[in-house]
Amino acid sequence: MSEVVVKVDISPELKDEFREALNKVVNEFVEDVEFSLAERIVSKSRLTKGQAFKLANEVKLGVAKKHGLWFKMMLVVDANIIFQALVKRGFIFRLIKQLVKDGVNLYSPEFVLEEIKNREEKLLKYSGLTSAELEFVMRLLFKKIEVIPKSKYAKFISEASEIFPLHTKDVAYFALALFNNSELWSDEKRHKKQGKVRVYSTSDLLKRLGR
Repeated sequence: MSEVVVKVDISPELKDEFREALNKVVNEFVEDVEFSLAERIVSKSRLTKGQAFKLANEVKLGVAKKHGLWFKMMLVVDANIIFQALVKRGFIFRLIKQLVKDGVNLYSPEFVLEEIKNREEKLLKYSGLTSAELEFVMRLLFKKIEVIPKSKYAKFISEASEIFPLHTKDVAYFALALFNNSELWSDEKRHKKQGKVRVYSTSDLLKRLGR
C-alpha cells in the first residue's frame, strides 16, 4: 500500500486543532476515494439480481442455523408429500432426509401409516416396487416422520373441523398442527386459504433451504 506525505507550515498554537481538522478532512476524502474505487470495481461484476437473492437466502439460512432458529421448525407432513417421496427421480425423499438433518421435526397424525399400508396393492402396482422394497422405503420414511397418536390432538379436532368443513380428510393434519403449534407441509393450494395454520409448500421449503 502506497503512503502519501503532505507537509504544512502551521503555528504551534494551532497544531492540535489543525491536526484534528486535517484528520477529519483526510478521512472523509479517503472514504470518498475508497467508495469511488469500489463503485468502479462493482461496475465490472457479472452477479445478477437472481444470484444475489439466492446467495442472500443462503446467508440468512446460515445465520438462522447458527442462532438455532431454523431448528425450532416443526412440520406436519401431508399424505400427498409422503406419496411424492415414492415418485421416480423425485427429490422429496432426499428433502425429508435433509430437513431432519437440519433439525426440522416432522410429524404425521395417527392412522396415516396404517392407511398407506391398506393401499399397498395400489402402491405396488403404480410404483413397480416389490413388497419388500416398499416396506423398506416406508420404514425409512417413518424413521424421519414421528407418528402422533390421536389422543394427543383429539381436543383440537373440533377447531380443525371449522377450518375446512367440506374437507374432513384434512382435519387430522390441522388438528395435529394446532396441538403442537407447528406448520403444515402440503402442496394442496386450498390449505393456504386459511389463517389458523401456516402452510409451507415444497417450493417454500426449498427456498428456505436456499435451493
